[in-house]
Amino acid sequence: MMKIGILDKDPFALAKIEQTLRGQTKGNMAYAISRFNFDALTNRASFPDVLLIDIEGFDPRIIHKIRLRAPGITILIVSDQSDLQVAYSCFRYGALGYLTKKTCLSNLSEAISVTFAGGSFLSPGISRNLISQMQLARQQEDLLTARELQIAKGIVDGLSYKLVADRYNIALDTVRVYIKRVYRKLNIHSKGELITMLLHQQEVKRTG
Repeated sequence: MMKIGILDKDPFALAKIEQTLRGQTKGNMAYAISRFNFDALTNRASFPDVLLIDIEGFDPRIIHKIRLRAPGITILIVSDQSDLQVAYSCFRYGALGYLTKKTCLSNLSEAISVTFAGGSFLSPGISRNLISQMQLARQQEDLLTARELQIAKGIVDGLSYKLVADRYNIALDTVRVYIKRVYRKLNIHSKGELITMLLHQQEVKRTG
């Protein structure tokens, strides 16, 4: 019997998950479902095999805290929260799958099996958004020349225009010209927007 833990601030979530899994149980598979209690993680016998988390209302860093206490646990996000940045954070801290409740509860049993077996499961919406973000990041980088990309990454590294000029042995006015070109090509208007955009692209590449 597979032990399933549920961490969800919705008081009706446990019953809903139980009902959903009962309708999807096949063959000899059976689930023991209980509400997850972080403070009860004192010995291995208390660990669920798979933990389902609705990340709504939680900091994604809770995933890392749980994995530190129970390193062998398989964590799957099951949430109405579909923001791609939230999904990135969940993956970074150790989640192995992400389902949206509105579209993927019918795949819950399959997702549990896949993730517990060492795979990963993503809802179609999250997958599509991830692909779109990766494609957009590539398109934006393709707009920039190698030198423009160097200058932009220097800014992301926290360098002033003068330090960027020193790093690449070019004039300070030349750096300003390149930055103006980068802003125009990426349709942005500030250093903050540039840093946010390039850091986001780096995160897409790393998690993808």
